[in-house]
Order: sequence, then structure tokens, then C-alpha cells
Amino acid sequence: MRSESFHPPLVVLAVGCIAAAACGGGGAAGQPRSCVGVTCTNDGVCFEEGGWAWCSCPAGFHPDGTSCTADNVDLPCAGVTCYEHGWCRVGLTGAPRCECFAGYHLSAFTPLVCIPDAEPDGGDDDAVDVPPEAEAEAEGETEAEGESESESEADADADAEAEADGDAEVCQAQLGGECDPVQQCGCDATQRCVIVEGGPGGLLESCGGLGVLPAGSACTLPDDGCEAGAQCFAVFGRLACERFCDAASACAGGGSCKVGLVSGADYGLCTPTGTSCSPLDPATCPTDYAFLVIPGAELLTYCSPSGGLAEGASCLTGPCGAGLGCYAPSGGFDAVCLSYCDLATAGSCGASTCTDVLGNGAIGVCVT
Repeated sequence: MRSESFHPPLVVLAVGCIAAAACGGGGAAGQPRSCVGVTCTNDGVCFEEGGWAWCSCPAGFHPDGTSCTADNVDLPCAGVTCYEHGWCRVGLTGAPRCECFAGYHLSAFTPLVCIPDAEPDGGDDDAVDVPPEAEAEAEGETEAEGESESESEADADADAEAEADGDAEVCQAQLGGECDPVQQCGCDATQRCVIVEGGPGGLLESCGGLGVLPAGSACTLPDDGCEAGAQCFAVFGRLACERFCDAASACAGGGSCKVGLVSGADYGLCTPTGTSCSPLDPATCPTDYAFLVIPGAELLTYCSPSGGLAEGASCLTGPCGAGLGCYAPSGGFDAVCLSYCDLATAGSCGASTCTDVLGNGAIGVCVT
């Protein structure tokens, strides 16, 4: 697979990670397909959605398999797994909420369950009993539909051809490249559109290798195994497959589209859902998690798994430890783990300088 490496012109930001194994499958191991015989503990209610049975829990509890477990008051995301198909975020109200990976969506019954977009093939187990009179009516409709099937297929082919022609007309690269990373047009089915170094402005769109990692999954540089519509970036506090967007596109999981990260284009990236907490107060993130900062004028953070890399270590292939962010303040490609610091406190970095790399005016990183 072709390797792509892209670092936004502003700054390369911190690393966090989610195990790749957490991105596969529909329900968690042992998750039942039906609520028959399932009793959710602590007054939880079993419901069926997306081909699986889940528990909707009362306030103060979160689903754990087919049970409802009490929340950790001090660490709201502790034990909230999103059934291994999303990240738990601490919302503005202090309550946990899941941000689901691509291919999954929040349940209509609870913000703590990520449901697969497509129901699993359950064979006869998924069959629905149909009354005899409904079967007879359906058979009559099928015969009538068969007579016009060829006409419908011809219309569908014509519509598809017209749609393809329309896509070809609107697919326009903003940086002078060959494709559009938001619309994912201009490349063949075995490729995806990404942003790489090159062109008059220093960056351009190019067709590159197609990976399988959903948006939100951990990734490494210079290799990139992300799915179509996403690319491996370190811009929101962790190195992950980030979803492309623009002002007109929606972002799943409650995040918003942050534009302006690419000079000369309206391309943006879907941000995590942020809170107003400080990374200097790690006690409010779950164990083995840490605050990471979303760049911008407002101080917004979220909880993400932390790693073991120490200050000063290269962080393009792994996550930094708690209290550290993965940055390249000079705009180069040698991103390293740097300590967060308080811009209002003199000497908070010792011999280094507390620098406002993130642009929020409150929290910076220690730069030598």
C-alpha cells in the first residue's frame, strides 16, 4: 500500500490510541440477538436494535453486557466501552456519551451504545412471521412487479449513469490535485482521496491506498491504513484516522467540522465532542485516559487513552503519556511528546517556554 504523510500547516498535535481490534464485529462477545430471557439489572430496560439486544440504563448507570452497572462518579467514562465501537467522551453536563466509529451510530434509546449501521445476517433467526393473507397479497404484488422489472432496471441504469455524469462535473480539487477528499470523488474504487505534500501551495489532493481503519481508529505515520473519507492526522490530541468534512457536511458523534486546517481550501476535519476541562487536572478522566486539547480559540478538551511515551519521545508511532501532547511546534515532521502547561503561570515549564501552540490563550505546551 502506498504511504501518505500529511501534517497540517498550523501544527502537528497530540496522540491517543484505540486498539484496532475494537473496530470489528457487530455486538460485543456474547451479546444476544433477542431480549427473550434477558433481564437488565438495576431497573434497566432491554431493547432490540441493529440486530442485537442491548440495555438502556437509568441515570447513574451504564450498560455492561446485558447488565446495568453503577457509574463511577469521579470518572464518568470508567467502564463505558461503547461496546468497543466508539470512544466514551465526558459531555458538557459531566455525563458520559459515546462517539461512534464509522459504520456505527448511537442507539435511539441510549447515548452509551454504538449500533452497527447494517444488521447482521441472522438467517432464519432474523425471519419475521408473516400472516397467510399477507403472503398471498405479497405474491400478487410480486407477479405485477415482475412484469415491469425490466423497465425499472432500465430506469435505474439511466439514473445511475446520469448521477455518475453529475458527480464527474462537480468533483473539483481545491488545491490543484486530482480528487476531492470530502466527496471522495476522482479516484477509482480501489483508492481514496488524501492530501499529500506537493503542488504550488505545498499541498495537493492525490489518490492513494485504500485502508480499512474506521474514522476514530488509531493509526501511525508515515503508513496510513484509514478508510475512504479519512486520513491519519495528529490534530486533535491523538494520532487517529480523522474524517474529512466541509461546512456543508455533517459529522457523526456530536462533533463539528473544524475548517481552516488546510491553507487554500475549505476542507475540514470532524472534531471530537469537547468539554471545558483542563488537561492540568487529570483526575476527571478515567484511569489510563488523559485530557487532550482540541485546537482553537476556546479551550476544549476530551478524554482519550494515554500511552507510555515520555516527554521528548517521538510520537508518530505511539501515544504519549498522561499530561503530554504530540506536537511539532516548528511545523516540521518530527513531532514529539511535550508537556501541557499553564500560560498564566510563570516558570511552569522550568527551563523551557510555555508556548500557546493551540491558540486558546490558557493552555500551552513546553517548548525548548
